[in-house]
Amino acid sequence: MVNILKVKSDRRTLAGLIVAISVQIFCIVNFSLNWTALPYLLIFAVAGFWASTANHMHQHLPIFHSDLLNQALNLILSVMFGAPATRLHIVHLWNHHAHFNADDFESSDWSHHNLAGNSRGIFRAVKYVAAASVLMAKNRSQINVPAASQKSLVRERFFLWLVAAVLMYQLPYVFFILILPGWLLSLYLLLTANLINHDYCQTNSDLHHSRDFLSHAENFLFLNSGYHSAHHRLPAKHWSDLPHVHLTHFKDKKIQIEHSFFLYFLQNYFFSTRKGQNESGV
Repeated sequence: MVNILKVKSDRRTLAGLIVAISVQIFCIVNFSLNWTALPYLLIFAVAGFWASTANHMHQHLPIFHSDLLNQALNLILSVMFGAPATRLHIVHLWNHHAHFNADDFESSDWSHHNLAGNSRGIFRAVKYVAAASVLMAKNRSQINVPAASQKSLVRERFFLWLVAAVLMYQLPYVFFILILPGWLLSLYLLLTANLINHDYCQTNSDLHHSRDFLSHAENFLFLNSGYHSAHHRLPAKHWSDLPHVHLTHFKDKKIQIEHSFFLYFLQNYFFSTRKGQNESGV
């Protein structure tokens, strides 16, 4: 297995992928319209959210030497979160790297945290996701998609629609009550993660533009995605190198350092009415 991987650490990526796919299949096979429906939906969506995290790392640095295997992985990931894997990455590069912290964020950085306005608590995340989604749908035609990526998009769209059509025909109530809402919720979680990584941060600062989450357990499971400042510093670095990048470039950082991403979300959004702040944090 190691020989087909560019970096041996991606054995963890493949193991996580197997677990996440197995979890989603288990939810589909065992789904019923009873008290377990909501837990199954949440579990299915979290597995899709994990897949979007793996996709983020994979698109920045494909895990296989073989282009064929990388393309096959794109198809699998697309079905796990219900959107073309390449499309997510293209929009991510445009918003989150090329135009990060742009002044004209409504026309370029469509995922800027200011889209949340002065909303409070969970409504802040809801408003942000809605506004960012509208901007992405409205403006994505601006992106000049490379020819190779266009071919990937065609393959992924076709495969995703084919799988969706089969599931819709064979398991209609499971598709409309579990799978489709699960896909939407996983993408909602992905956008919400983007908000949390920068909300209330000083995004015009080289040191304090991002929030970092240093939980060993979460970073083990989610491929070091908590080291967000390090990822912005060196986007092409493999996820296994991000802790070292963090220690090298952000060891003196004293604010926007948290332990758990999920606890932070619950404390500052789900169970909070904290109001939006400006870039200076006041």
